[in-house]
Amino acid sequence: MIEPIRYPVVQVRPYGLLAYDRVEWPTRRLHPNRADKFVSEAGKAQYEGSLTTGAKKRLKRAIQTITAIAEPKTAFNAATGKDFTFKLNFITLTLPAAQGDIRDKQIKKQCLEPFLLQARRWFKLRSYIWRAERQKNGNLHFHIVTDTFIPYDQLRDLWNLKLNNLKFIDKFEQKHKHKHPNSTDVHALKKVKNLSAYFAKYMAKDAETAEQRMRIPFARQIWHEKLIMAKGVKYKRILTRKESLIEGKVWDCSSNLKLPGNAELLLEGEQATLFNKAIKELPTQVRRTDQCTIIFLEKPDWKKYIKGPLLQAWQEWCNARKELKEPDDPPNKL
Repeated sequence: MIEPIRYPVVQVRPYGLLAYDRVEWPTRRLHPNRADKFVSEAGKAQYEGSLTTGAKKRLKRAIQTITAIAEPKTAFNAATGKDFTFKLNFITLTLPAAQGDIRDKQIKKQCLEPFLLQARRWFKLRSYIWRAERQKNGNLHFHIVTDTFIPYDQLRDLWNLKLNNLKFIDKFEQKHKHKHPNSTDVHALKKVKNLSAYFAKYMAKDAETAEQRMRIPFARQIWHEKLIMAKGVKYKRILTRKESLIEGKVWDCSSNLKLPGNAELLLEGEQATLFNKAIKELPTQVRRTDQCTIIFLEKPDWKKYIKGPLLQAWQEWCNARKELKEPDDPPNKL
């Protein structure tokens, strides 16, 4: 009988250290990763239209990666006339007119894809994550996390330019008599301490559907609707699950955030000493499972326990993702 080879390894992750026993077999069968897809009878991969468990894990990993490799940068705020420092931007792109019969895939293919391609050329956009969501009015909108600064007015003008590939600006002009809708928003992040957790919570959340709302006790539903009416806000119908589903991809990211692998070393020598020291000195930050041991490190602890070969492996992992260039060809299957 063939026995597997087992040996302990430690990985440096954006949140700290992770140790486990790697198991290798002389021969290994590869299983396809279905992730957020299912395979139809015809054998063609299809998207389910919402975030599955696997998709959420990969989205959170991409968020952790961009947060880890993003460096503080200085940009000029034309409104205040002052410089400011930032690491990441959180952008929202909306439609200024009703989506109507326009398919989600058309919007992603003819508006979002050209927008990202042009942003890479004009603003040197490199690292980014986008997430599609359905608004309560049925329109598609997008959240984008990026480490690239884009002036607000230029961001709006570029998105509006691409929106008119599907005549959204022309529709807006017919109703409002001008061609400059406020179709973009840049969220302030100065008071957000844990950017990774903030983005993961915001972008990996599920939209509330009518089916989920029906589980709320009827008395609470009535109270909630009265509260909304009391504030002068018109109550809007919540979408059903079918209405909230999105055609095609729900999210995607730049190529550098998809690079596989982790900063990994054998759990021996200096790295074993540092790992055991962290376990002893930070017992409340240690989580053990049947598969691994995780040590969550706060910023003050990072320099104390990530050094020597561990630091070198981590820096090489980060640099590989910082240096990878995004191809000019736009992604497929939006």
